[in-house]
Parts: sequence; structure tokens; C-alpha cells
Amino acid sequence: MPVTDKVIRVNIDSIIINRDERQRRQILTKDLEASIARVGLIQPIVIDQNLVLRAGERRLQACKNLGHQDILARFVEDLSPIEAQILELEENLKRSELEWKDQVAAVSRVHQLYLSLDADWTMAETAEAISLAPGTVSMYLRVHRELAEGQAKSL
Repeated sequence: MPVTDKVIRVNIDSIIINRDERQRRQILTKDLEASIARVGLIQPIVIDQNLVLRAGERRLQACKNLGHQDILARFVEDLSPIEAQILELEENLKRSELEWKDQVAAVSRVHQLYLSLDADWTMAETAEAISLAPGTVSMYLRVHRELAEGQAKSL
């Protein structure tokens, strides 16, 4: 997943968010808004060549809320739909305020996406890709399976 080093300013209103493809449903930005207002945007968002947001939805929303007209952005090139999902999920997993159920679901989804690209993909490789201990990934996958089974039984 090559992300270019080139950073440019992009009009905020021209950035496309495919809501159905996004992991995050609730976007809380008050803490981030205070930081951006104080020191500016430190990390650019990531978009593809069609200006579709691939990473940085909280940063984008915070800048919108602050009334910014444009935002720093980096481009990602030649990204398959699966790679786009992996990029978003991996970035969200690095966030400390992600709820545990969302984190469990994200780890499971990342693992499944990698498996769809490589049938021989292992939990250890997922752990390395997202910087978690293999035991943690194993536990998250087990919890996700149990949650899914519990939901299926209640239907």
C-alpha cells in the first residue's frame, strides 16, 4: 500500500467520505479540535486519487468543525478495496479511545481481509501487521467469534 510522501492542501468540501465503507459510526472531535486549534494539524489525512478519504476522518471532521477551508492530505496510490479497508482499520486500531468491542471487531476484520488476500495468512502475521502480541490477537479473534455466536443465537 504505497502512500506518497507528497503532502498538499485539499479543499475540505471536495473530499468524499463513503459512509457505508467506514468503520467509525460515531466521531468525537472536541479533544482533537482543541489540539488542532492550539498547534495545528500535525498528521495529514490520507486520500486516494479520486479524493476519497482513506484515513483521518476524525482529523477531517475536527478541521471542518473549526471552519477550515482546506486540509493537509497525503495520497495513497493503487489501493484495492481490501487494502483500503485494511488501511482504515489498522489506523483505527492504533487509537487508544477505540471501544473494546470496536477493537475486537477491527482486529477480526483486518485478519479476515488479510486472509482474503493470502489463504496462508496467520494470526501471527496479523499480530505483526498491527503491532499486537500474537496472544492478544488470538484472544480478540476468540472474543469476536463468541460475540458473533451470541448474536446469532439471539436471532
